[in-house]
Amino acid sequence: MKNKYLIFLLLLTIFAILIEGYRFGEENHTNYFSLAKAKIDSTLYTRDFYIHNTEYPGFFYDLLVRLSGDKLEWTSFFLYFFLLYFTFIMIFKLTKLLFNNDYVSYLSVLFSIIPKNTIGGAHTRDYALQHSTFVFPFLLLAIYLFLKRRYIWSFIFLGLSFNFHGMTSIFVLSMFLLYFLFKFNKIGKFKIFLSFGSLIIASLPFLITVLGRKKESLIPSPLWIDVARTRAGLHLFPSTWAISVWLNFIPIMILFFLAYKFRNKKREIYNRTIAIFSLAVFIMLILGFVFSEILPIRSIIQLHLLRSAPFLVIFALLYSSNYIYGLIMKPKFSHNLLGIFLGVALFYNGNMKVYLAILLYVIVAFIILRYFKKTKWFKAALISSVLVFLIIGSIGANIWKGENHVNLPWTDYYDEWIDIQLWSKNNTKKDALFVTRYDKPFRFYSERSIFVSGKDLGLGIILNPNGEEIIPEYLKRLNFINCNFLEESKKCIENYNELSEEDILKIKEEYDIDYIIFDKPKKLNFQVAYENNKFIIFSV
Repeated sequence: MKNKYLIFLLLLTIFAILIEGYRFGEENHTNYFSLAKAKIDSTLYTRDFYIHNTEYPGFFYDLLVRLSGDKLEWTSFFLYFFLLYFTFIMIFKLTKLLFNNDYVSYLSVLFSIIPKNTIGGAHTRDYALQHSTFVFPFLLLAIYLFLKRRYIWSFIFLGLSFNFHGMTSIFVLSMFLLYFLFKFNKIGKFKIFLSFGSLIIASLPFLITVLGRKKESLIPSPLWIDVARTRAGLHLFPSTWAISVWLNFIPIMILFFLAYKFRNKKREIYNRTIAIFSLAVFIMLILGFVFSEILPIRSIIQLHLLRSAPFLVIFALLYSSNYIYGLIMKPKFSHNLLGIFLGVALFYNGNMKVYLAILLYVIVAFIILRYFKKTKWFKAALISSVLVFLIIGSIGANIWKGENHVNLPWTDYYDEWIDIQLWSKNNTKKDALFVTRYDKPFRFYSERSIFVSGKDLGLGIILNPNGEEIIPEYLKRLNFINCNFLEESKKCIENYNELSEEDILKIKEEYDIDYIIFDKPKKLNFQVAYENNKFIIFSV
């Protein structure tokens, strides 16, 4: 069957979700979806400072909320499933284009099942539906079309992606720009002109939105830098990173450089293009470092250039798959073992016990498969061993990570924090104002205004054209909940739970709050509105 690879990739998509998980209503969902909901229903979040002082370009969340209606959870899951499947298809096709080998292509998808940590707090894929998740397979498609020299279609898909997530799209645009700079005379002015014309037309809604935004000063204030460093140092400031960040990234880069030497020389036109793309990413990483740590420039910091690293890691996975496959197919058993060791390390580099268990399984499976190598049963034995491995991995991941590991929309699961939010939605007025713990996302399920959240400072300040002006108000609110954000952000959770009745009444006097939520146990002379095993809501 000509397209049988689509069936295998569908199975790998299912296993990827079972192994790595899927989450809904967490992390960025609480901020982005809440902004979208507020645009649709003006009666929501009427007293939420973040909602009324934040804007962002891009139409993904707005369209998703409008088109989903009350089926947002179902729509999000099936859209995520399709996008992950599409991503694996594009990884397969890119690998096939570079090496013309189905086994190498499947191997590259296998290596993509578990997200790889890069730098800038970025991963090769997300376990939740986000705007970056949505555009990623389309950007891989744009890269694939670019390699095939179908520049206009490539730029059309790139331009459309800008409307949904400009930051990730600009990384790919930078790759294309550097290639055109190197190959300007060979490609021709007219073709380049048509390509950029297609890009502008396709990204016009995004461009109109961005050009209509308030202009900010290039040089940020020291206070803005301090907030950005504290809130998003993992994404923006390498000086804040632990050594472990580099220990994940550097070995993959070393393997990439080594594997590139063993590339398919018959596809050199594609290899040179990937090399230029990789150079473009390295340039972005250098610029991201220079213009955050040495000469801070706001607009460049806001581009999050350090988060372009996942594309470099994806390229590394493609070439490493070919190199590892070559080692495994060599006659010497020592080469085979090296290939297996590198392959398992590339697939999984977390808990050492799990790594050793995977390594042992793969070595045993490989020894058994060697006996089938020259028989008609080889393919069946290979597929069976991979399926057994993925089934064991899926069962193990769900036992290890618990019942909430995969948030399937048709299953019910109990979470105390979600329970608190749902009670608030069903039992309080729409204009109620809640004080919540600094680190707990509350808006998504509750659809209620909150006093302040640490998560707000990303979109609310760093990416907000009005961010400089409202920093003092955010810091004031954080101080009200015992959070000295710039000095002792790590103690904000502990200090919050020590708020006294006097502290709470001061917030009430200034902001007229209605409810405050604490971890249990917490005793105050306020009426208990609701409580469960972990949390308690007081009516103020």
